[in-house]
Amino acid sequence: APPGSLRSQRRSDEVLAGFDASAAETWPRPALLCQATLLLVVLGSLAMPARAALVPSTEYPDGNPVASDLRLPPLPQDEMQRRRTAARDILKDEKWYKQGKRAFESNCAGCHPLSRFVNERNQDQLLTKEYFSKRGGIDDSRIQYNIRYGAGNMPGYAADCGDLNDNFASTCSTIVPLSEEKLRDVQDYLMNRVNTDDWQTPP
Repeated sequence: APPGSLRSQRRSDEVLAGFDASAAETWPRPALLCQATLLLVVLGSLAMPARAALVPSTEYPDGNPVASDLRLPPLPQDEMQRRRTAARDILKDEKWYKQGKRAFESNCAGCHPLSRFVNERNQDQLLTKEYFSKRGGIDDSRIQYNIRYGAGNMPGYAADCGDLNDNFASTCSTIVPLSEEKLRDVQDYLMNRVNTDDWQTPP
């Protein structure tokens, strides 16, 4: 009988009943319970449909959704670390920092405050360590994805936003895309603010 059918269930009941009757006289009760539990697990697994195997994406085999013709060469690890951890007084006159700050102020600050001392209505959207910890922690790939392709009511800011977003009209077409350089700069600026003062100081 097919797994899960009434006949199969009846047969399972008969097997268990026969097992209980014959084993109860010879097995200690704990051992009997273990054997019965194991039999139930095996019978239950037979009735479960097989799961489809996970297939890697052929479109993004390296796991990076950014269109290949848009990708910038990655920064050296020590430079990325410097950008994200050095004090603001050291970085504030560098081109990337000023570009990232301006991009954040122009595109993000309407919902995500620039510090704990402005935009009091939206303090729950301040991008602090606490904010990220409530959402699974700081994940570079997820932050990059959200900046590029949007999340919830947040629009995406990448030129290839529409490539990965079925809701193009509301998520991608409402803004002027940022250059790839500025997309990287705004993420580095955001991470610098989180890591150095966690948005404690005024912008």
